[in-house]
Amino acid sequence: MLNETFYRKWKLNTAALLTVCVDEMNGIVLDAAVEAGISEDMFYDPKHAIVWGAIITLSRANESVDLVTVSTAVSGRMDLSDLNNLLTNGSAAGYSSYIKEIKECYRVHQLYRMSQMIQEEAEDFDSDELIANVQRVINNLDSTEKSMLAAPDFIQMGYDYLTTQDQEKKGIPTGFVRLDETIRGLRKSKLIILAARPSLGKSSLALNIADAVTAQTDVTTAIFSLEMKAEELGSRMIIARSEKAEDRIRLYGDKEAVIQPVRKAVEELKARKIFIDDSTDITVHQIQARARKIKNRHGLGLVIVDYLQLVTPERDGSRQTREQQVSGMSRALKKMADNLDVPLICLAQLSRDSEKQGRKPRLSDLRESGAIEQDADVVLLLHQDESMKEIDLVEAIVAKQRNGPTGEVELKFAKHHTKFSDWKGDLNATQVELKPKPTEHPPPERRKYNVEVAPQNGGML
Repeated sequence: MLNETFYRKWKLNTAALLTVCVDEMNGIVLDAAVEAGISEDMFYDPKHAIVWGAIITLSRANESVDLVTVSTAVSGRMDLSDLNNLLTNGSAAGYSSYIKEIKECYRVHQLYRMSQMIQEEAEDFDSDELIANVQRVINNLDSTEKSMLAAPDFIQMGYDYLTTQDQEKKGIPTGFVRLDETIRGLRKSKLIILAARPSLGKSSLALNIADAVTAQTDVTTAIFSLEMKAEELGSRMIIARSEKAEDRIRLYGDKEAVIQPVRKAVEELKARKIFIDDSTDITVHQIQARARKIKNRHGLGLVIVDYLQLVTPERDGSRQTREQQVSGMSRALKKMADNLDVPLICLAQLSRDSEKQGRKPRLSDLRESGAIEQDADVVLLLHQDESMKEIDLVEAIVAKQRNGPTGEVELKFAKHHTKFSDWKGDLNATQVELKPKPTEHPPPERRKYNVEVAPQNGGML
């Protein structure tokens, strides 16, 4: 239990900081406190919080901060005699010590409150929700201010970033050559949005990437599937790796030509460092708590969330629109990628607008929130029209990439094998022309491909 001496020290330091901020003429101490992240909730005494709120309001309005203006600002909310008693001690020379002590007292108090919450309410909480709440408090306490960098420092950092060729800078290979060339692999702390209309293969592509990543590297991958159960995902990975369609396995499972590749795929996949959580009611903070547990026990190199619109919003009691909820989850996912220091692939749904208008999808088609576009480091949009289905072609449109090129990457999608692969067609030939289905809107310019049309019966045994 925190004693009276602790709270007295906290109150003395907050009073001293307020006194200096009101007395100073140039605002240097106030700027330092703001830069350090001092906020109203860091003041234990409610009266101190009122005064700090008044100081910040005056500062933001570019008004003078002095005893007269602060007294006017707090009138009606506290007695002026209390204000005069409060602003008595404080030296400008000691402001950095005041800021440090305030932050330290606040952090200790928050940890103490968290321990009380665990003791008092543990029986009423789901364990994952409890871990998520604890992790949220710790993450907030871990956020510290960063100093500004001078030109010699950040320019050298930029040069090292451009010229370093190690795997960390390149990112983890996705298993698709042209995609890796375009997005430079799956890089740490990046939020990658993979979006498409239903049944276009976004889950299959994510699983293919997980397969390729764990086959080529020693990276541990965590998959959070809110739509499909673990056994469905497992069967899809087996089908993709063995290249035997599900109906062939069920009908001809007694044939050696069918079952042998399946058994080989099973043994290979069992050796992978892949973890799947198929919970259907889970928040971003719960996802982060479970991912961090995996990281602490096994290491972690990649997280996949399938998919964004199915994630449960945080239960904070506020009434938010669906767009606000999705925006909050999008920002939380980006922060999660930073906190875990891993690439995070999050699947998302596209609206029907591109289908209705007979065009390729674009960023504005991301469903329910424009914040997804803002928070993502890379956005991949899958596209396939009717004529492209005939040759199993899917375009992965790199619609956004921070500090990188955008464009289109052609992929082959064998739907009966739930497997994507690099496109081998000749993009410059003219033997096969893809024509979009008729639409009242002008059709996009189409490329021509020279390919052999694959049979649609699932292939030979």
